[in-house]
Amino acid sequence: MNKRIGIIIAVEAEAHAILASNKFEFEKHMSIWKSKQYPVDIILSGVGKVLASWALMTLEASGSYSWYCSLGTSGSLGTEAIGSLYFCTEFAEWDMDIRPLGFKRGITAYENQNNPLYATMHDTLANKIQTISGVKKKALVLSGDSFIADNSLSNELKKDFAHDLPILVDMESAALAKICSLRLHKPYCAFRWITDNANKDASNNWQENVQRASEDFKTLLEHIVHATGKGLIDL
Repeated sequence: MNKRIGIIIAVEAEAHAILASNKFEFEKHMSIWKSKQYPVDIILSGVGKVLASWALMTLEASGSYSWYCSLGTSGSLGTEAIGSLYFCTEFAEWDMDIRPLGFKRGITAYENQNNPLYATMHDTLANKIQTISGVKKKALVLSGDSFIADNSLSNELKKDFAHDLPILVDMESAALAKICSLRLHKPYCAFRWITDNANKDASNNWQENVQRASEDFKTLLEHIVHATGKGLIDL
């Protein structure tokens, strides 16, 4: 089976250290960066769930990928430390909200979905990837097409999606999880780097921290693709 990995990253600032590294030997083919050295391709999606979905399907149409992963920055709805990195295999769309029709927040109508969370990877594979990556912490990710910088909304989401894991927010991950779970039936995970705590300081903190995140993503991806190339990650 082809062991190539499809990587989705929202913006160049988050991907900069990876794409600038000579170690991966990336060459750009249309909108996709393909590594000559490792079994990994990268696409920059742009911000938001629609563009993330476009990026995923662009990869899917261009080749054979055994699994998908996104790398990006997130806010935290709790007090998780800025600069910490989380491994994620559970996701929900917080702005999928049709409660007036009797559905729970986060549930997509008529998809035989009883739970707003998408679990995207079986435990055996998830444990291997988490161990190889060196990222020890796990989190739930809520995605929506709004940048959260409001304490009242943060508190509302913590109540609606109460979970024993830390809760992070972004603008892409759940869309990718949804497509991989409901349509492609392929494993998906995300690594999220905490840049802010989804409050009034969120926008300033993101600008300050995204460069640090980019460097950590480079190191992380080196670990994953090396293990994949050695056959240490099997589906």
